[in-house]
Amino acid sequence: MMCHRIQYKSWNESKHKAKGLDCEGCHGNGADYKTIAVMKDLAAAKKAGLILPDVGFCKKCHPKADASFLPTAHAHKAK
Repeated sequence: MMCHRIQYKSWNESKHKAKGLDCEGCHGNGADYKTIAVMKDLAAAKKAGLILPDVGFCKKCHPKADASFLPTAHAHKAK
């Protein structure tokens, strides 16, 4: 929340929050990649467990998802 204010605000207004899904539900265990040094290095963050969901990931819960679906996860991306 402190480092990703825009993303947190848009998630806070989302259907995902309303359904009880938190950030780690889509992006993995934040404790594994939360250090500043790791977060500033995308490859290191991914290696440490950061998940950047793609359509295939979304289809686990949303079988009809397609590329147009991704921006709806965070309201700030849909604008």
